[in-house]
Amino acid sequence: MYTICMIRSRRGNSRVLAALKGEVLSVSAVTIPKGFKAFPHQEGYMALNGPYYLKDLGDGNFDYGFPSDDRHNNPNGVLHGGALFSFADSFLGHMIVTATGRHCATITVTTEFVASAQAGSWIEGTAEIKKLTGRMAFINAEVSCKGELMLAVTGVFRLFGDV
Repeated sequence: MYTICMIRSRRGNSRVLAALKGEVLSVSAVTIPKGFKAFPHQEGYMALNGPYYLKDLGDGNFDYGFPSDDRHNNPNGVLHGGALFSFADSFLGHMIVTATGRHCATITVTTEFVASAQAGSWIEGTAEIKKLTGRMAFINAEVSCKGELMLAVTGVFRLFGDV
């Protein structure tokens, strides 16, 4: 069981507490921007890498985000590319399932890492479906921090039966 709790300090700073089986895994002092709500699925691997958030922009479009913390660092003291890739892969899937009403699986994802960020940063993502066929979805995405592009993503996903 994974539990996510939000606490607010007297100074108005939010902290996300992530706990697995009662143990505190991390504390992030990142403020969740206004309009973002918890991602609908926060179990399994996504629970360990997140928590993830989304903001519904209408017309089937979303902004996605997550508060990074020390769990997401690599040995060089910046966010690990794998944490950024996992975030992107997760929100790409969400975007496709929401648009099609069908389950999907990643076939291939091409990533270009162009910048880094420090733990404790709010990481944001956007996606755009480029093409849908009967069995495939083609999608592009960007992951950024404070408006700076960190990761450019192109993906191909396999579509399955109805959700």
